Amino acid sequence: MTVVRATGMPRAWRLGLWGSLLLAGACSGPSGDAAGVLSEEGIGPLRVGLSFERAERLAARLAPPALYSGPGCAGLQEIRYDIRLGNAPVGLMAMGEDGRISEVEATLLAPTRAASQRACAELRDDFAQPFVARFGPYAREWQIDKPVSTELLARAGPVVVAARWFETGQTCYVSARFGARPD
Repeated sequence: MTVVRATGMPRAWRLGLWGSLLLAGACSGPSGDAAGVLSEEGIGPLRVGLSFERAERLAARLAPPALYSGPGCAGLQEIRYDIRLGNAPVGLMAMGEDGRISEVEATLLAPTRAASQRACAELRDDFAQPFVARFGPYAREWQIDKPVSTELLARAGPVVVAARWFETGQTCYVSARFGARPD
């Protein structure tokens, strides 16, 4: 059974404060290139609605050498590469359907452990700073309780930022998605 519970916006003002400080430099890749620039549709060349072929060509020019493009999960086409977003190491992935990018996800690569659910939410909020700087404070926060995890979600403009807290292993998986299904 899945339980959805609204939690308000207790940290939104704190994150909004960082906005003006982070906007200039936090939204770029490791060398300030276009591979990590935030837009309303995605990050760098990975933008929802863009032709997959065009995104692939742009990513090949802009992204680090470790770029991957090809079949991925569930048979969807994927483009993947790693960058730094703000101070965080991030894995970027775009998934394509019908020749267009349908979703872009940025996943925090480290840290992935947290001592508590609250600490996991704080990791999410720290990770969200570049998104909040670009798109404004959280418009909504909510929680989904699942059998083995708790998802702590927040929306900042076109982005849904999520922290998935697994109490048993004290792990915390943090990501941000463009093109996420309506919440």
